[in-house]
Parts: sequence; structure tokens; C-alpha cells
Amino acid sequence: MNKVLSIVLLALSVPILQGQDLDLDSLYKIYSHTNSHNEKIVHLIILDDNGYYDEDREGLKNAWKEAMDKTKKEDYLNQFITHYRYGLTLATDYNEYEEGITYFNKAYDFYQEYDKPQAQVHNEYLNLFPALGTALDYTGKPEKSLKRLLEGLELCNRSGTKDTTLVMRLNYNIGNLHAYRGEYDESEKYFNQVGKLAEATGKKFYEALAKDAVAINEIDRKNYDKAEPILLEVIEDFKAIKKEGFVYTAINNLALVYKGQKKYKLALANLEECKKYHEGNTDKRDLMWVYGDIGKVNFDLGNAKEAIEYCTKALKIAEETNQTVYIQENCNCLYGAHKKVKDSDKALFYLEKLRAVADTLASESKTKEITQLSMQHQFDMEKEKTALAHQAELDKKNLIQKSLMSGLALLGLLLFFVYRNYINKKKANELISKQKKQLEESNFLKDRIFAILGHDLRKPALAFSNLSKKLSYLIKKKDYDTLQLIGNNLEADANSLHGLIDNILNWALSQKNGVPYKPVQFDIHETTTEILNIFVRVAETKAISIENNIPEETIIFADPNVSSAIIRNLVDNALKYTPEGGRIDLNAQETDKGIVIAIRDTGVGMSKDRLNNIFKFRKNKSTKGTVGEKGTGLGLHLVHHLIKTNKGKINVKSQLGKGTTFEVWLPKAA
Repeated sequence: MNKVLSIVLLALSVPILQGQDLDLDSLYKIYSHTNSHNEKIVHLIILDDNGYYDEDREGLKNAWKEAMDKTKKEDYLNQFITHYRYGLTLATDYNEYEEGITYFNKAYDFYQEYDKPQAQVHNEYLNLFPALGTALDYTGKPEKSLKRLLEGLELCNRSGTKDTTLVMRLNYNIGNLHAYRGEYDESEKYFNQVGKLAEATGKKFYEALAKDAVAINEIDRKNYDKAEPILLEVIEDFKAIKKEGFVYTAINNLALVYKGQKKYKLALANLEECKKYHEGNTDKRDLMWVYGDIGKVNFDLGNAKEAIEYCTKALKIAEETNQTVYIQENCNCLYGAHKKVKDSDKALFYLEKLRAVADTLASESKTKEITQLSMQHQFDMEKEKTALAHQAELDKKNLIQKSLMSGLALLGLLLFFVYRNYINKKKANELISKQKKQLEESNFLKDRIFAILGHDLRKPALAFSNLSKKLSYLIKKKDYDTLQLIGNNLEADANSLHGLIDNILNWALSQKNGVPYKPVQFDIHETTTEILNIFVRVAETKAISIENNIPEETIIFADPNVSSAIIRNLVDNALKYTPEGGRIDLNAQETDKGIVIAIRDTGVGMSKDRLNNIFKFRKNKSTKGTVGEKGTGLGLHLVHHLIKTNKGKINVKSQLGKGTTFEVWLPKAA
């Protein structure tokens, strides 16, 4: 028997040996003493598949690399694709995804050397695609990953492969990529295909895996009650087939369900169980998810210190593995937790980091949209070309009779491609134009906010400089009138500084959709009373009368912090533009759908042109108040955003010289 034939038979024996009780030590001795490096690789695959290297993965990888370096391609061309497929799988196990992609490219080059590859060689080539899809996805190339996986599935369908495991792996990975993009209905088409094939072939592992994927989709959709029974069943399925790692992944997903249902003790118990398991393993990503979820549950429970501890651990792993989405999630939690413990320096640090990550994600998202359009066009073109070639082969049987029809069909297809290319280019140009406009608006907003920070923060800050010397001097002179005036001015500047900083922070969050929204039922009368107390001194200075006519126990359903920011900005605006001796009234009226809060002043009013642009953040939009108070133009712009966050509406009525009324509609029940 020649060497090549013996290797082929040994490779074919791998699945048979997997089903038997092997003397692995004896097999290892055979591996150690064989002189053929190609045979060594085959023995390594058998040993690995039967668990011999479970405790020494590094040793396995080094042994495989050494054997590959010494194997001659010319002698074992048939086996090289198999060996590199194994190397690709091994590399993805070690998170060495770039190296794995290199192995695929080498295997692809070998495959191109075949004119008509045998079925076994072709099947080995097809088995490269699932691991390649994983490697591309984890190196931040999800669009390329999807393209390669769809290519692999198309090749499987075209060749009529009987390898159902390969087809299930491809469908599962494609479904995951669609789910990652939020295309849940599309993803479930592929997951359901996995489930059908698994049930038909009796492969319990893939049947459980498909159900687990559907449950994760329900979690993402916040359908927690649907996800819970599916996951409980999945956990038992994985236990039955002794897939321990997948059991704990499903338990982690169940913890997310409990978090969504606000069953926090159950969620933490499940996550603690997962933490103990994953801390003993080498895959850092599983541990990143567990740490992050523990941090978020503790944040929801109000345990800010525990949230900081675990989200910091999760963030470190996310940064090491370049997981941008999880960097964003953990920065968001750390910002909120540090804000709760009043560590403003750390809160601002994570807020800035969160903004940078969000900018990166936004940029990636826009690039993906353009790439997706281009990729879909190319994929459709390839499918049409394949169909056209197939049709040409059939037309050869009756060339004379169908030549005219073929010509017309070709012309129609060409016109179709030209038209579709025109449509796709038009869509791409519209998308680019829209993105350009968004970018210009974004740059303007950033420039404007930096101008506010550089100019409008200076005045309140200057008010505090050399304060102690001024006060000492006036006390010695017993100039109590000037002391009283300075005190009033300091209080006004402090209120102005506090309001401006609060508005800037809320504005920054609103630009990234990061304003926390936690609605509860509360008394808006109490909230407005607290706000008016802040402005008492300002009102007295301008001799403005403020009346809170909102009835006690007027209950609304909204976020208290967001609602407070809305009312505060509107009252501040009314005080600014109401002259001395004027009046401001706060009223509330209950309707069928909610509570309408009206803030009416007897101020200077607004023209129709100004009224139409009142909520837009534009240069030179703000005007000085009745005694020279200066504004930023940010307050009413922010109010408009916050009212949307609170599921409310706002209406403005104004007449020049007569005053302005802001009517805010907020819900009264959940």
C-alpha cells in the first residue's frame, strides 16, 4: 500500500474511531514514533477529538505547527486542505483570528490547484467557511463574515452536500449575524432551518442550540416571559447531552431574563453560578459578559460600589478583546454608578469615554450601511450571472430555435442591471448626502457647545475670584449694602453655573440617546415647589410675582429628574424675559390622556419667526433678558429633547409685549 493511500484511509477512519473506546496512550505512542509528519497530524486530530489534549491545548497547537512546517505539500496535496481546516478551527479556539484567516487563504490557494476536486476534498473546503465566518466576525468584519457564510451556504446548496452538520453550522452563524444587526425575523428563518435539520437527523446539540438562539432574540426584543420557558428547556437539553459550557451560557441568558423581569435575586444567583464556572476557563469573553451583567444588576438594585467593581472588570476585558459594544455598555453603567456615589471626576471621565465609543459605533454603523448596499448588489449580480450561465448550457441543445429569445433575454438582463445599478447609486448618493448633513449638524453642535464652555462659564467663575479679599474689605468698611448685593449676585451666578452645567451634561447625553429614563408616579406639585424655591431670590430682585397654582397631589407618570430639568428651564426662561413687576403663573389641568402643565408669564413675548425656531439650537438664537441676562440657547433645545424622552408633548403660545405660555403635556399613568 503506497503512502498517499494509507493516509487517505487513516483520515477516513477518524469519525469511526471517535465512536469507539480508544486506548489513547497507545495511540499517542504510535503518533510519537511515526516518521511521517502528515500521519502525525492525522493522529493529533484523532487524539484531540477524543479529549487527549483537553488539559494541554498549548501543547496540541505547538505539535500541529511543527508537523505542518515539515510536511511537504507535493506529497500530500489532498490532505493539506483538511490540515489547514483543522488549523483554522484551532486558531479560533485560541482567539487567534487573524492567524486563522491566513490558514483559510492557504487552503483556498491549494483548492484552486484542483481542476475537478474529489467529493471528499470539496467537502473539506466547504467546512472551512463556518470557522472563517467566526474569525472574520471577531476581528470586527461582520459584513465580510456574512458574505463568506452566504457564499459557503450557496456552495453547499449547489453541490447538494449530505453533510447536514456543516449546513446547520452555516445557517446558525448566518442567523447570529442577522440577530446582531437587529434583523430578528430574518435571523429566525435560519435558526428554524437549523432546528428542522437537527430534529430530522437526531442531532440534539444543534436542536438545543437553535432554541437557545431564538430565546436570545426574545430577550433582545424584551419578551422575557416568552424567553424564560424556552431557556429552562434548553438548560435541561444541554445537561442531558453533557454540554457543560453551553449549560452555563444558557444560565447566563436566563439571568438576563430575570433581570428584565426585575427578579434581581434570582438573576444574581444565576450569574454567581456562571462566574464560578467561567473563572476557571480561558475564554475571557464569557467572563466579560458575566461580570458586565452582575454589574448592571447591582446598578439596578442601587448597589453602586458593586456595579463599579464588576463593570470595571468587564470593561478591562472588553478593551483587551476590542469588543466596542460591550465597552459602551460598561462605560454607561460606570458613568451612572460614579454619578450615584457623587464621584464627579470619574463620572465625567466615563461620560467622555462613552461619547468617544458612541462616535465610533455611529461611524461604523454608517459605513456598514453603505457596505451592505454594495455587497448586496454584488451578491445579486453573482447570482444572476450564475443563472445566466446555467441557462446558456441548456440553450445549447436547441441553439437555432432559441437564439433570438436568448438575445432578447440577455438584453433585458443588461437593461435590468443598468437600471438596478442606477437605483443603487441613487440610494447610495442620497445616503451620503443625508450623512453629510448629519455630520455638518453634529460639527456645528460641538462647536457651539465648546463656545458655551469657553465663554459662558467664564462669568460665573470670575465672580468667585478674589472673593475672600472683597468680603474682608467690605466687612472692615461695614458696607453691608454692598455685601448684600454681592451675596445676591453670587447666589444668582451659582444658580446660573449649576443650571448651565446640568444642561450641558443632559445635552451631551441626549445627543447619544443616553439620558436615563426611569418613569414613576410622583406629585408634580412638590417638584414645582422645590424648583420655585431655587428662583425666589431672582424673582425678588426683579419684583416678579410667581404663583404655583398646581393642585397638591397632582400625580404624573414620568422620570422625576427629567421632569425637574424641564420645569426648571421653563421657569428660568420666564424669569429672564419678564420685566420688573411682572407675573408668572404655574397651572395644571387634567385631561383624559394626561396632565397639561402651563407656565404663563407677562414677559416681552416673541414674534412668529422666532416662535417657529424656538427649540432649535442655532448660533445667535438666544437674546438678552429684560435686565441684560445672557442665555446660551441650549435650555429650550434641551427641553424639547427631554419632553420626548418623557413621552410628552409641548406647545407654545406668545404675543409680542403680552407674554408667553408654555404648555407641557405629560402622562398621568403607566
